[in-house]
Amino acid sequence: MRRILLIDHPVSRRRDRASEQLAQRGHRLTWCCPGRGEALPSAADFDALLVYGGAEMLSTDLEKAETAYLRHELSYIQDWLSGGKPYLGFCLGGQLMARAMGARVVPHDEGLHQIGYYPLAGDSGSAAFLPDSISMYQWHSEGFDLPPGATRLATGPDFPNQAIGYGKAFGLQFHPEVDASHYVHWIEELTEALDRPGAQSKDSQMAAAPLHDPKTGAWLEAFLDEWVALA
Repeated sequence: MRRILLIDHPVSRRRDRASEQLAQRGHRLTWCCPGRGEALPSAADFDALLVYGGAEMLSTDLEKAETAYLRHELSYIQDWLSGGKPYLGFCLGGQLMARAMGARVVPHDEGLHQIGYYPLAGDSGSAAFLPDSISMYQWHSEGFDLPPGATRLATGPDFPNQAIGYGKAFGLQFHPEVDASHYVHWIEELTEALDRPGAQSKDSQMAAAPLHDPKTGAWLEAFLDEWVALA
């Protein structure tokens, strides 16, 4: 059993298959949302850290007073990474890892978004990280540069840095933790987002889900077991 700290953000939902899979294995999970005023606990009390996505934009929101909690998270993640314990970030959580390591997090040069399923591949020398053919769910308009000292583990179209590794830390640009029952709420609440350049329609996403979602869930389950074993 491992003690795992889960950091989420104000607009996210505390229900996803990553936390469900970890709970099923008997790990002790503690949720924290600095954006709701919850204080970050001592890192010494935990074996691993998982940071979720959110609507925040690191290219602009790090400097805003109303999202000052992002600066606290960033400092916390920097200290965590220096300690060498397992870290996993989904989307914004991956971007925070990259930013903590000194990389830029910026919008696409042509204003493209990724909302829907997009094909990914293991990067050269890191193909074992992903199967030969897999598409993962995405919802973002910003991406991160490859941080100094990190290894690119997965790549894809338009946003080439899709997964990075640094020791026991992993930052993912995609969302393996959500399935159609989760992201359909995002679509219903933010329908206008599907009109943005690069986004896929709701019909396209729902048609793709039966093909891609089972593979995503199986990949995440196996990856989480390997990640937690690092602690």
